[in-house]
Amino acid sequence: MRGYGKATALAAGLDISPAAITKWTQGHAMSIGHVCSLARLLDISLDWFLMGRNGVDWLRPDQLSDVEINLLGQLRERPSRIGQILSRLINEIPKISSSDPTNIP
Repeated sequence: MRGYGKATALAAGLDISPAAITKWTQGHAMSIGHVCSLARLLDISLDWFLMGRNGVDWLRPDQLSDVEINLLGQLRERPSRIGQILSRLINEIPKISSSDPTNIP
């Protein structure tokens, strides 16, 4: 709940009653105004909240890099056996330790 450990704190942040949050968790409808307020308060996109697209953490710094996205795209264009071969190959390559300056490429 992005720092709101209790429904009462979240309700206070939204300026609504805790009972409204209880109703939402039980499947009752939310007004579009409440949806927008909740998304803004929790810093989540409406697209994710309403449609489940573009995960809640899409702006996090640990998201996929352009190189990783490119590699995934290329891998999807190959037969599954190629993905299995590459996976075995990558598992054989030693991991680079960030604390060992001699291992940094």
